[in-house]
Amino acid sequence: MTVEQNVNLNSKEILEQKIKDKKLKLWWVILILPLRFALAFGAQGLVSLIFKAIGNLTPWASAGEWWIVYGTLIDLGCLLAIGLATRKEGIKIKDLLSFDKTKWKKDIGLGVLFYVIIGSVSFGSIVAVGFIVYGVFPAPTSISMIHWGGLIYAFAIFPIIWGFTEQITYNGYLFPRLEAFTNKTWLAYLIVVPFFTLQHIALPLILQTQALIYGAIWTLPLVLVIVFLYIKTRRLLPLIIAHFMIEVFALVSALFLVPS
Repeated sequence: MTVEQNVNLNSKEILEQKIKDKKLKLWWVILILPLRFALAFGAQGLVSLIFKAIGNLTPWASAGEWWIVYGTLIDLGCLLAIGLATRKEGIKIKDLLSFDKTKWKKDIGLGVLFYVIIGSVSFGSIVAVGFIVYGVFPAPTSISMIHWGGLIYAFAIFPIIWGFTEQITYNGYLFPRLEAFTNKTWLAYLIVVPFFTLQHIALPLILQTQALIYGAIWTLPLVLVIVFLYIKTRRLLPLIIAHFMIEVFALVSALFLVPS
């Protein structure tokens, strides 16, 4: 007999057994929960030092305009941490995908459907929250028209690695483990959503009251839907596909249609 090829190494049952065997440690989960926010803050700080060194008068704000470029530092740091954590469990990052080659066509279809759902929620939230906070539509975007080299990088690299890493972090790694530790799906949901939302305040971290309020609120409906879709389907690839499409659309609209 052949060994079953589509074993879900990220299932609740397997994770619960790892907890019993002490192969899965809660402190890794606690560390990774706020990690993307911390990395975003650190990356902006690092780039601001560069701007300060070249004599820029507003280094923190100027650095923030380049977050779609230095965002890769956030992704790499996050993937490194998750890679170390999963290695301790005896698996690899790719095992968090629970990829099933027999369902790839269905996953693409779901990805398009998720894009429509998430995109609609995102647009509605941007309109509503933007109008409430700023009193205008569209609300100002944090994505600026940067040097052409940065724009090429943003379109060629950013949407791919960003969407993949976000989904791997919150839905691939954090949610299933919190669900296994708490034995409650709803509690894992309530824990992941605030941290998923929190990171967007620092993308970039704009030290203005309106920007902080807007960043904290507009992504909440979006995140609620994203994690809910994962819970209902337990499929990560469709969310990665949808996330990629949303990031591309967001870049185009933010750079060419919305004031910065």
